[in-house]
Amino acid sequence: MQKKIFTVLLSAITLLGTFGCSKKENDPVTPIPDPDEQKIDYGTLTLEDVEVTFMSELILNPVFSKEEYEEEVTYTFEGNAIEINDGKVKGLIPNSDTTVKAKTSHHETTFDVHVNYIEASLTSPTGGESKYAVKTPDASINKYLLHFHVSAIKYVNEYTRLSSFAFNASDNSWYNIEMDASGNMHLFARFNGIEKYWIYLGNKADYIVENSIEYDVDILRNGQATTFYFNNKAVCGFTEKEMEGYASLATMEVTAAADRENAGEYIINLSKVYYELENTGAYHELVNPSTVNFADFTLAHEQGDEQKYRYGYIANKENMLFSSTIDVEKWDNNATRPVAFAFNGSDNSWYNIEMNAEGALHLFARFNGVEKYWIFLGNKSDLMVNDKIHFEVNILKEGQETYYFFNKKLVCWFNEAELRGYPSLDFLEVTSTTDVWQEGKEFKVNITNNKFEYENSANYAEFREKIYKDIENTTLFSETGAETRQAEIAVPTDMLYVGRVSVLEDSTGWIRPSAFAFNNSDNSWYNIETDNGGAVNLFARFNGVEKYFISLGNKSDSMDGDVFSYKVAILKIGQATYFFYNDVLKCQFSEEELAGYRGLFALNITSCADRASSKYSVEYSSQSILDKNSEEFKSYLEKIS
Repeated sequence: MQKKIFTVLLSAITLLGTFGCSKKENDPVTPIPDPDEQKIDYGTLTLEDVEVTFMSELILNPVFSKEEYEEEVTYTFEGNAIEINDGKVKGLIPNSDTTVKAKTSHHETTFDVHVNYIEASLTSPTGGESKYAVKTPDASINKYLLHFHVSAIKYVNEYTRLSSFAFNASDNSWYNIEMDASGNMHLFARFNGIEKYWIYLGNKADYIVENSIEYDVDILRNGQATTFYFNNKAVCGFTEKEMEGYASLATMEVTAAADRENAGEYIINLSKVYYELENTGAYHELVNPSTVNFADFTLAHEQGDEQKYRYGYIANKENMLFSSTIDVEKWDNNATRPVAFAFNGSDNSWYNIEMNAEGALHLFARFNGVEKYWIFLGNKSDLMVNDKIHFEVNILKEGQETYYFFNKKLVCWFNEAELRGYPSLDFLEVTSTTDVWQEGKEFKVNITNNKFEYENSANYAEFREKIYKDIENTTLFSETGAETRQAEIAVPTDMLYVGRVSVLEDSTGWIRPSAFAFNNSDNSWYNIETDNGGAVNLFARFNGVEKYFISLGNKSDSMDGDVFSYKVAILKIGQATYFFYNDVLKCQFSEEELAGYRGLFALNITSCADRASSKYSVEYSSQSILDKNSEEFKSYLEKIS
């Protein structure tokens, strides 16, 4: 039995070999692959680490160890510090490092790219002019920020133009930094024929580092407008308006020279040179700053000669607040002008503080021929801090209007009308002296905390509220009926005064409960008067034009209980004024009627009953000065349109 089973199994194996694994005579033989024989050696791909200068291109040099396997290389990397196109790498962000992966279908490697700043050396053995053309963006791009670091390694002590930054090959548009024999460094700027000269930057001693004069320069371009920064402080600027008619600002050249009178070798190196476009945070911070800070400086002279510091930046903004802290360290007891703030190079527009032999400080202001003199500010004895005469000055500028604050108190102002026909207030010059009145003596004035602040700053809003403000309730009274008045109110070009008048006591048949006079009653006023019969009339006079006996009704029409009370609103637009009594327009004077008048700059509110010499008491409440953006201003504007 066992033998039979074995025979069957053997037969089955024989059949399987016949039908399943049979081999034809011509079938190919498939060899078993050898792994070592299948691997191809493609060699290696190598790229060395490279350095490329900002905004320059460098051809990459991929090296294949086996040329027969050379093929196109693709590059990948993170960030935006470089770009690679057509086998060339370009530096976009200086002082940056980027790791790049290079890859083919059979190779892969990495290498590093470092982007350098632009550098150049300006030198001449004879002091002749030396130039370097700086890479700037494409001509279609007109918003960017240029950066430079300047190192004056060697210079001519008598005179050296340390660096001049010129657009359009010095074609009437440049910022020059020049150093005189005393080591004083000044900026001389000229754009489109407009000169802003002798802007003091400091003495070389302030910037010496290991025997080299070192400083940073930044130039902001915003369209045609440019602003110049020295060591992160704005010092000068030119607006789009000042550049009207000028060709587009194209190329930028940096030059140095020492050849005016004393030829000699100089070596001035430029480093960390590059630019940023408007999509960077640094650009936006400078274009829309809330505050621009300026360096502290000292004006001093042993013989009392006038000393100056000029801010060239003011033109860049229509609305701004200038602030400065003054410490008079040395002065002439006979007479000292501790500080004067002059616009356009003292061209008829300035605020001067002068101190007399008694130590009294007065403000003397003049704009466009309009004088406001002998405004008392205080005595030096009241201003002494640490043996110095100490005070703060703020000048608020809105368009052409200026408002002058002494220790945060508004003391003087000039509005648009007073500056009619005057050129734009372009730059601000600060001076000190003692030699105007007599043979000068030594003075020293420290001027610190200098800055311009703009509409988006808290301080700008704070000082603006001192002009457009709520006015405290005031009661004017007299036992004899003599005229009494409120404090003078500043009058901007466009404004609205609103207030309520209440006659609390009237012991006479005639009273002028309220008079609203401009310029200290200088021929321009609205007077409300009542007669024995209770009739209320308006008497108005502007620039010699009289509008008298305008009936406002009877006192009985405006009684608040037992008190005669009424609301007054005066709308001023330019020189034109509109007078409202209980919200009804009663009188107006046009721009034409005030033609030739110097400008309505101050509002004086008075009461009196002195014709009968009788006692009166008049309360003014709910008083405000409102600007043209307020809802109240707009509502009264609708009443006249």
